[in-house]
Amino acid sequence: MNALARGLLTFAAVFPLGLPLGLPLVFALGLTGCGGSTLQKYETSLYTVLREPSPEHTAQHAEFLEQAVLKAEAEGRKPPPGICIECALYLDRTDRSGEAQEFLDRELRYYPESAAIIAVMVRLFAGEAPLK
Repeated sequence: MNALARGLLTFAAVFPLGLPLGLPLVFALGLTGCGGSTLQKYETSLYTVLREPSPEHTAQHAEFLEQAVLKAEAEGRKPPPGICIECALYLDRTDRSGEAQEFLDRELRYYPESAAIIAVMVRLFAGEAPLK
């Protein structure tokens, strides 16, 4: 199975509610631009948390994503599109909702066109129906 197919299957598992399918592809392509090793680390981290979704693995994946965002910012680059949203998702799952909101705000600041998906995520975090 090629990387694109794996990415789409992974996204379907992470976002079973049918959020736009372009997000993981854009994110994976953004990581590829940062170097293959970062993409490999991302794939390994995501695979681990999806295969064994323990609180420990969820926290480790959130930390990986958080560090990737902070590294990009420290280097004066925008993080890849979608990474802040994914980080917010995993931070929320580890009961760090305040930090999750900060990452949604970052995504919106870097990519204003992501406002629609961020609105869906805010509703999900609040326990509401994602789409009305």
